Amino acid sequence: MQAPIGSLLAGGLKLANKTCFKVVIAYEDYPTGARAKTTYDYLLRAFGRDCEFDHTMWRFDALRIPELRQIAANEAAQADMIILGAWSRSPLPVEVKTWTEQWLQQKSPRLSTLTVLIENHTGGSAKTAAAILDYWRDVSQRGRMDFFSQILNAPESAHGSVAWRTANGTTRIDAALDDAWENRERCPGWGINE
Repeated sequence: MQAPIGSLLAGGLKLANKTCFKVVIAYEDYPTGARAKTTYDYLLRAFGRDCEFDHTMWRFDALRIPELRQIAANEAAQADMIILGAWSRSPLPVEVKTWTEQWLQQKSPRLSTLTVLIENHTGGSAKTAAAILDYWRDVSQRGRMDFFSQILNAPESAHGSVAWRTANGTTRIDAALDDAWENRERCPGWGINE
Protein backbone atom coordinates (compact mmCIF):
# COMPACT_ATOMS: atom_id res chain seq x y z
CA MET A 1 0.00 0.00 0.00
CA GLN A 2 1.30 3.46 -0.85
CA ALA A 3 0.20 6.61 0.90
CA PRO A 4 1.59 10.10 1.41
CA ILE A 5 3.71 10.35 4.54
CA GLY A 6 1.54 13.25 5.69
CA SER A 7 -1.67 11.25 5.78
CA LEU A 8 0.00 8.47 7.75
CA LEU A 9 1.53 10.90 10.23
CA ALA A 10 -1.73 12.80 10.67
CA GLY A 11 -3.66 9.59 11.26
CA GLY A 12 -1.05 7.99 13.49
CA LEU A 13 -0.13 11.00 15.56
CA LYS A 14 -3.52 12.74 15.76
CA LEU A 15 -1.95 16.15 15.33
CA ALA A 16 -5.29 17.94 15.52
CA ASN A 17 -5.63 16.88 19.16
CA LYS A 18 -2.26 18.28 20.21
CA THR A 19 -1.50 21.81 21.29
CA CYS A 20 2.27 21.49 20.73
CA PHE A 21 4.07 18.84 18.69
CA LYS A 22 7.62 18.41 20.01
CA VAL A 23 10.40 17.19 17.72
CA VAL A 24 14.00 16.37 18.60
CA ILE A 25 16.47 16.18 15.72
CA ALA A 26 19.81 14.43 16.27
CA TYR A 27 22.32 14.45 13.44
CA GLU A 28 25.87 13.53 12.57
CA ASP A 29 26.99 16.64 10.65
CA TYR A 30 25.70 19.53 8.55
CA PRO A 31 24.45 17.52 5.52
CA THR A 32 22.62 14.95 7.66
CA GLY A 33 21.25 17.73 9.86
CA ALA A 34 20.03 19.65 6.83
CA ARG A 35 18.18 16.57 5.56
CA ALA A 36 16.60 15.95 8.96
CA LYS A 37 15.64 19.63 9.30
CA THR A 38 14.06 19.50 5.84
CA THR A 39 11.89 16.62 7.02
CA TYR A 40 10.84 18.70 10.03
CA ASP A 41 10.10 21.69 7.77
CA TYR A 42 7.93 19.45 5.59
CA LEU A 43 5.89 18.45 8.65
CA LEU A 44 5.63 22.05 9.75
CA ARG A 45 4.30 23.12 6.34
CA ALA A 46 1.88 20.20 6.20
CA PHE A 47 0.52 20.42 9.76
CA GLY A 48 1.54 23.83 11.12
CA ARG A 49 -2.07 25.00 11.05
CA ASP A 50 -3.23 22.06 13.15
CA CYS A 51 -0.96 22.66 16.11
CA GLU A 52 2.13 24.49 17.29
CA PHE A 53 5.48 22.87 16.48
CA ASP A 54 8.60 23.04 18.63
CA HIS A 55 11.97 21.49 17.85
CA THR A 56 15.48 21.17 19.20
CA MET A 57 18.56 19.97 17.36
CA TRP A 58 21.51 18.02 18.71
CA ARG A 59 24.66 17.26 16.80
CA PHE A 60 26.06 13.81 17.67
CA ASP A 61 29.38 15.17 18.94
CA ALA A 62 27.57 17.41 21.48
CA LEU A 63 26.25 14.21 23.06
CA ARG A 64 29.81 13.39 24.22
CA ILE A 65 29.36 15.92 27.02
CA PRO A 66 27.40 14.19 29.82
CA GLU A 67 25.49 17.31 30.90
CA LEU A 68 24.39 18.08 27.33
CA ARG A 69 23.58 14.42 26.71
CA GLN A 70 21.26 14.43 29.75
CA ILE A 71 19.49 17.59 28.55
CA ALA A 72 19.07 16.03 25.09
CA ALA A 73 17.78 12.78 26.66
CA ASN A 74 15.20 14.69 28.71
CA GLU A 75 13.99 16.44 25.55
CA ALA A 76 13.88 13.21 23.53
CA ALA A 77 11.93 11.41 26.27
CA GLN A 78 9.21 14.08 25.98
CA ALA A 79 9.26 14.33 22.17
CA ASP A 80 6.40 13.34 19.90
CA MET A 81 8.91 12.61 17.15
CA ILE A 82 12.64 12.01 17.03
CA ILE A 83 14.33 12.51 13.65
CA LEU A 84 17.83 11.08 13.25
CA GLY A 85 20.28 11.79 10.45
CA ALA A 86 23.44 9.70 10.00
CA TRP A 87 25.86 8.47 7.34
CA SER A 88 26.23 4.82 6.33
CA ARG A 89 30.04 5.04 6.45
CA SER A 90 30.53 4.18 10.13
CA PRO A 91 28.68 2.60 13.04
CA LEU A 92 26.79 4.85 15.44
CA PRO A 93 29.01 6.57 18.01
CA VAL A 94 28.89 5.27 21.58
CA GLU A 95 27.57 8.62 22.87
CA VAL A 96 24.53 8.35 20.56
CA LYS A 97 23.71 4.88 21.87
CA THR A 98 24.22 6.09 25.47
CA TRP A 99 21.87 9.04 24.82
CA THR A 100 19.32 6.68 23.29
CA GLU A 101 19.34 4.36 26.28
CA GLN A 102 18.93 7.37 28.58
CA TRP A 103 15.82 8.70 26.84
CA LEU A 104 14.37 5.21 26.42
CA GLN A 105 14.50 4.74 30.21
CA GLN A 106 12.76 8.09 30.76
CA LYS A 107 10.18 7.79 27.97
CA SER A 108 6.56 7.48 28.99
CA PRO A 109 4.43 4.89 27.18
CA ARG A 110 2.67 7.29 24.82
CA LEU A 111 2.36 7.52 21.08
CA SER A 112 5.51 8.81 19.40
CA THR A 113 7.52 8.32 16.23
CA LEU A 114 11.15 7.59 15.40
CA THR A 115 12.29 8.67 11.92
CA VAL A 116 15.74 7.58 10.73
CA LEU A 117 17.42 9.02 7.65
CA ILE A 118 20.60 7.23 6.59
CA GLU A 119 22.71 9.04 3.99
CA ASN A 120 24.47 6.57 1.73
CA HIS A 121 28.15 7.41 1.42
CA THR A 122 30.66 6.39 -1.21
CA GLY A 123 32.74 4.70 1.48
CA GLY A 124 29.68 3.39 3.32
CA SER A 125 28.53 -0.17 3.23
CA ALA A 126 25.11 -1.77 2.98
CA LYS A 127 26.08 -3.85 6.03
CA THR A 128 26.75 -0.72 8.13
CA ALA A 129 23.52 0.93 6.97
CA ALA A 130 21.57 -2.25 7.77
CA ALA A 131 23.15 -2.45 11.25
CA ILE A 132 22.23 1.19 11.94
CA LEU A 133 18.64 0.62 10.80
CA ASP A 134 18.39 -2.62 12.81
CA TYR A 135 19.52 -0.76 15.93
CA TRP A 136 16.93 2.01 15.48
CA ARG A 137 14.20 -0.50 14.61
CA ASP A 138 14.95 -2.28 17.89
CA VAL A 139 14.88 1.05 19.75
CA SER A 140 11.48 1.86 18.25
CA GLN A 141 10.12 -1.51 19.35
CA ARG A 142 11.45 -1.14 22.88
CA GLY A 143 10.05 2.40 23.05
CA ARG A 144 6.75 1.36 21.45
CA MET A 145 7.25 3.97 18.76
CA ASP A 146 6.13 4.11 15.16
CA PHE A 147 9.16 3.76 12.92
CA PHE A 148 10.03 5.44 9.61
CA SER A 149 13.33 4.84 7.87
CA GLN A 150 14.96 5.77 4.62
CA ILE A 151 18.34 5.16 3.05
CA LEU A 152 19.01 8.28 1.00
CA ASN A 153 21.14 8.47 -2.13
CA ALA A 154 21.10 4.69 -2.27
CA PRO A 155 21.78 2.70 -5.43
CA GLU A 156 18.88 2.80 -7.89
CA SER A 157 17.43 -0.53 -6.71
CA ALA A 158 16.89 0.80 -3.17
CA HIS A 159 16.48 4.51 -3.89
CA GLY A 160 13.49 6.50 -2.76
CA SER A 161 11.67 4.10 -0.51
CA VAL A 162 10.69 4.62 3.07
CA ALA A 163 9.81 1.83 5.45
CA TRP A 164 7.10 2.54 7.96
CA ARG A 165 6.44 0.17 10.85
CA THR A 166 3.77 0.33 13.48
CA ALA A 167 2.20 -2.22 15.73
CA ASN A 168 -0.17 -2.90 12.83
CA GLY A 169 2.55 -4.02 10.42
CA THR A 170 4.81 -2.57 7.72
CA THR A 171 3.87 -0.32 4.82
CA ARG A 172 6.08 0.98 2.01
CA ILE A 173 5.86 4.67 1.18
CA ASP A 174 7.70 5.43 -2.04
CA ALA A 175 9.64 8.66 -2.50
CA ALA A 176 7.80 10.58 0.24
CA LEU A 177 10.86 11.99 1.99
CA ASP A 178 12.77 12.41 -1.25
CA ASP A 179 9.86 14.54 -2.49
CA ALA A 180 10.07 16.65 0.67
CA TRP A 181 13.82 17.08 0.12
CA GLU A 182 13.44 18.08 -3.52
CA ASN A 183 10.71 20.62 -2.67
CA ARG A 184 12.50 22.02 0.37
CA GLU A 185 12.97 25.62 1.25
CA ARG A 186 16.47 26.63 2.26
CA CYS A 187 16.92 27.42 5.94
CA PRO A 188 18.63 30.83 6.15
CA GLY A 189 20.39 31.40 9.45
CA TRP A 190 20.31 27.72 10.41
CA GLY A 191 23.55 25.92 11.14
CA ILE A 192 25.30 28.45 13.34
CA ASN A 193 28.91 27.43 13.96
CA GLU A 194 28.85 24.75 11.29
